[in-house]
Amino acid sequence: INNSNVRVAVYLDGAAVIPCASKETAMTGYTEKGAAGKAIELAKKNYTTLGADNNQMRSFVLKRGYMAVVATGQSGEGYSRVYVADHADLVVNDLPEALDRRISSVHIKPWQYVSKKGWCSTQNDNGVAGGVKTMNASWFYTWSADRNSTADAEYVPIRQHIYWPSMSTLAGKEASTHVLGFNEPDHSEQHDKCDCGGGISSWTATTKTQDMGTLPMRVGSPAPTDLSWVKEYIGHVDDMAYRCDYVALHAYWGPNEANGAQAWYNRLKDVYDKTKRPIWITEWAYGASWTKETWPSNYGEQLEKNRAAIFDIVNMLESCPFVERYSYYQWDTSSRRFINDDGWVTPAGTVYQ
Repeated sequence: INNSNVRVAVYLDGAAVIPCASKETAMTGYTEKGAAGKAIELAKKNYTTLGADNNQMRSFVLKRGYMAVVATGQSGEGYSRVYVADHADLVVNDLPEALDRRISSVHIKPWQYVSKKGWCSTQNDNGVAGGVKTMNASWFYTWSADRNSTADAEYVPIRQHIYWPSMSTLAGKEASTHVLGFNEPDHSEQHDKCDCGGGISSWTATTKTQDMGTLPMRVGSPAPTDLSWVKEYIGHVDDMAYRCDYVALHAYWGPNEANGAQAWYNRLKDVYDKTKRPIWITEWAYGASWTKETWPSNYGEQLEKNRAAIFDIVNMLESCPFVERYSYYQWDTSSRRFINDDGWVTPAGTVYQ
C-alpha cells in the first residue's frame, strides 16, 4: 500500500517500490561522534525545533531514500546544509564544526530518483504532462511555482523574481526536492516589470537569495546566460557561507560560440572548476533565432543540422559527471523545436526522446 508499507517513487524512466514501515525512523541523530551516545529518532517530518535535543547532535545516520535539510536556527534559518541518502544509508560520524552541537531544526522528505533530462513549459497541465511523457522526461518546471509533482515526474518550482513567488508558496511544495533561483538576472528585460528594477547584479542576488536557504530543498543559483555572473555569485555565496547546492545556467551556444559538444564541455567544465557545484542547464539549444549564426535556408537541412548537434550535445551531457540535470528550450522556430504544434516530433526531438 503506497505511503503505508511501501513508497512508490519516480526512478529514472520508471518507478521504484521501496519498502518502509508506516512510522519509519528516517534519520537517527546521536549526541556523540561516531553514532554514539543518546539516539534522537526522527521520522519524515518538518522539525521546526528539536526541543530538548536542540544543539545536541554530533553525528547521524540518514536512511536510504531520504534527504534532510539541517539548520542551526529553528524553522530553518541560520547556517544550513542538505544531506541525501540516495542508494545507501548515509552515515555522518563527525559533523562539520559549523553544525556540531548546533542543529536546531531538521526537515526530512523522500528523495526523488529522477533522470538528468527535464522539460520546461508554460502550457496547461495537459500540455506540460504531454511534453514530459512524449520526451520521456522525469522532471519539469514552468518558470513559476504553480504546479505539483506527479506520479511520473518531479516538479521543480522557481523563484522567478526577487519577490515572486513567495517563500511560503515555495516551501509548500513538499513533494519537490529542489528549487531554482532567479531567471536570467543578467537580463534587465526579464525583471523591469516586477519591482526588481531591471537587471540584478551578482551581489544583489546574493543578498536577495539568502533566505532561500531556509527552504527544505536543495537550492539552485539564479540562472544567467553570462557565465562570469554565476561565477561571481558563487564567490559571494561562499564568502558569506550561504547555501547554494547547485549552479543553474542557460546555454544558447551555436557554432559561432561553442562549435560542437567538446566546446560545450569545455565551457561547462570551466564553470564547474570555478564554482565546485554540480550544474543544471535549465534552458539550452544549439543557437537560437535571436543569435547570429547562419543556418541553412532549406527546412530539411535545418532539421538535420539541429538533429546532429542535439545528438552530440545530449550524449555529452548524459556522460558528463558534473552535469546533474538539463532541460531543452524548444519555444523557438519550428526547425529548433522538438514537438511541433501539431504534435509531430522532429528528428532532434526523437534524439531527445
